[in-house]
Amino acid sequence: MALVPGSSSVTCKWTYDVFLSFRGEDTRLTFVGHLYESLRQRGIRNFFDDKALHAGEEIRESLFKAIKESRIAIIVFSKNYASSTFCLDEPAEIVDCFKEEGQLLYPVFYHVDPADVRHQRGSYGEALAHLQKRFEDDDDKLKKWRCALTQAANLTGWHLQHGDEIEVIILELPEGKEIQWSGEEFMGMKNLKFLTIKSASFSRAPQYLPNSLRLLEWKGYPFEFLPSNFHPSKLVHLDMSNSCCAVLQPFIKIIARNFVILCGCHQTWNNLAP
Repeated sequence: MALVPGSSSVTCKWTYDVFLSFRGEDTRLTFVGHLYESLRQRGIRNFFDDKALHAGEEIRESLFKAIKESRIAIIVFSKNYASSTFCLDEPAEIVDCFKEEGQLLYPVFYHVDPADVRHQRGSYGEALAHLQKRFEDDDDKLKKWRCALTQAANLTGWHLQHGDEIEVIILELPEGKEIQWSGEEFMGMKNLKFLTIKSASFSRAPQYLPNSLRLLEWKGYPFEFLPSNFHPSKLVHLDMSNSCCAVLQPFIKIIARNFVILCGCHQTWNNLAP
């Protein structure tokens, strides 16, 4: 159930259909990246801000303005969400705004227990305990954050666990932007079947790719090797054209066994001919 709107009769011309509130390091490359792209492809106007790229009060004000101009807010609560004051400010603003303006609020609990968000336990309790020391002279701010988390987490939303719900990821980022990641972001996605990465530069090679993959498109893959534990027995399509990867032969053999035409690696495919 979405947050019940107030009785305000104020009408608003929405600038955005959806405001996405999320912790970038947790979900930018996985759930939120896929959600944003899926909504965009359907013509839904999203406000998607990567807080890792910005700082300063002027950015905070622009976020608040975007919240007020959005018809729907989706808050993706993840493990490190509460460690960001930018993130915590958003539910506080969303709850206040949505009570008055008749907007809708939907929470998504991504690999976190809704009760931990609701009662500020686990990683949420740890993050707020740390912030309590930092804002010991601003008790009102802490109370507002806690209240907003409780109210948002009391709503019916989606509880996603262990990555099993994600089957498709299409990631396309502006050229020239390097993504800082651990390389283990795909761990736990045991049901991921389709992975397409376009125009994205990463700080290090992936340490893990799901063996459930049936399609892998990563043109211009910049690293010499794929993860050593990557054995996708059901792989049917591989496009790593213009990549630096030196070891593709085992994956091509898998595809040959599955009787599917390989895209993007014709120079190696010919070696398989009898």
